[in-house]
Amino acid sequence: MITIRLHGKPTNLTIIQIYAPTTEAEESTIEDFYMELQQ
Repeated sequence: MITIRLHGKPTNLTIIQIYAPTTEAEESTIEDFYMELQQ
């Protein structure tokens, strides 16, 4: 996961980029991804 925080006026901007496994990935890989994302 990559997070970029840009401080600006009138508001700040946060951009989040996350690699997510595709439906072709193993079920355990997908479950691990969602468990880590929730933390």
